[in-house]
Amino acid sequence: MNFYSCIYACEHILPILDKTTLQYVVNVASSASLVTFSGISGYASSKSALKSFTLCLASELDKKVNVTCICPGTTDTGIFRNQNATEKESRLIKKICSSPQKIAKKSIKAIIRGKKLKIVGYDAKLMNFFYKLAPNLTSKIISKILKKSGLSIFKQI
Repeated sequence: MNFYSCIYACEHILPILDKTTLQYVVNVASSASLVTFSGISGYASSKSALKSFTLCLASELDKKVNVTCICPGTTDTGIFRNQNATEKESRLIKKICSSPQKIAKKSIKAIIRGKKLKIVGYDAKLMNFFYKLAPNLTSKIISKILKKSGLSIFKQI
């Protein structure tokens, strides 16, 4: 769904966009599209495909339609609210997470500036940086960190 719904939406919306003055396509991938680690293969694959699709679309529609792919890091959406986290773990999660408002503000700024790819959140930027330097080591470290967190959301890692 993450991937195909965006393709279908673009197929239907691009002819309509051709008739408007404001022409923007924005797809939201994930920091999971930047780094590989165990336990999220289906999610990461769909988000990676979405990122590639969006960047290809940006290239194909260059100067006709503004196309942006947003890759947010961990966002404080409440996804961790029902986890069995200790108070210490909860504080750590809060420190890592970016607020939805911050993600939105930085995303809108990137869209207006015509950026093709915007990585938002310091955790996403760090993961992307280290993955480019040492992909295998970075994947192993991230997997270990998530596994050690003890959160049930990461139990399959």
